[in-house]
Amino acid sequence: AALPVDMDIEDKTRFPKLGMIHAIDKSCSMSGDPLMLAKEAALQTVELLSPRDMLGVIGFDAAASFIVPFAPLDDKAHVNETIASIRAGGGTDIYPALERSFDALAKSDAALRHVILLSDGVTGDGAFQGLISRAHTRDQITVTSIAIGGHADRQTMEQFARWGNGNYYLVTDPSAIPAIFTRETLL
Repeated sequence: AALPVDMDIEDKTRFPKLGMIHAIDKSCSMSGDPLMLAKEAALQTVELLSPRDMLGVIGFDAAASFIVPFAPLDDKAHVNETIASIRAGGGTDIYPALERSFDALAKSDAALRHVILLSDGVTGDGAFQGLISRAHTRDQITVTSIAIGGHADRQTMEQFARWGNGNYYLVTDPSAIPAIFTRETLL
């Protein structure tokens, strides 16, 4: 308190605008702790972002829809309430979730565009490599994949991250999920 030092960043406009979408698997296989911790991770991410950053949350099972529409973080309290309302159920199809994520990010003016995909990776077929590689090459969108559970399709989830020039994580202890989301947001 006696030192004339201020550690707060005064001019946050010099940070590039971030556009981030969390694509969260809410299928039956994610019920219980995995989904609860995924929601907690998304809530922590909201607190790390500035109001000028953009966040969207897609919940997917056999279909994909924006639970939190991709927009600037003007009302963090509303975003947090909406994230907390996610419920598990249904099968798993990752392709529509990635497709919707990439479409929204490509239309944004964000300097940095990133998708965090959380799933066990067990999904229907799709031309994933072309979809992810195109989004990365054309729109500079990166993809981080978080494979959850011992039964996760590790190879598929690792390929998603490689094609999207992001990071890959295998999580066998769901309590690590919030720390991974926080790390990815800060990076």
